[in-house]
Amino acid sequence: MDWQAIFNAIDDPAIILDLEFRILAVNEKTITITGISSDELIGRNCYEIFHKRPSPPEGCPLKALLLSQKPQTCAMEVEILNKIYMVSVSPLFDAAGKL
Repeated sequence: MDWQAIFNAIDDPAIILDLEFRILAVNEKTITITGISSDELIGRNCYEIFHKRPSPPEGCPLKALLLSQKPQTCAMEVEILNKIYMVSVSPLFDAAGKL
């Protein structure tokens, strides 16, 4: 089984971001709830899509992760869906320990 099959089995929206807030991958649940194809999501900034903003919103957990290099979780409104979600981000480090 490849990582994409496992990623798609997650029953919550999940996205993989780079350090510039760009979407690198999305799971099927993300596509289903947003109604936006993966081709339209990948390469875009998450805050443009999910928060309809030109920059990350206050309280963005990825902003906090970039400073702390530790996992972050917060409740935040996801404007595209008109709902409040628990948003979690986890860091991934390379072999040299770089984020």
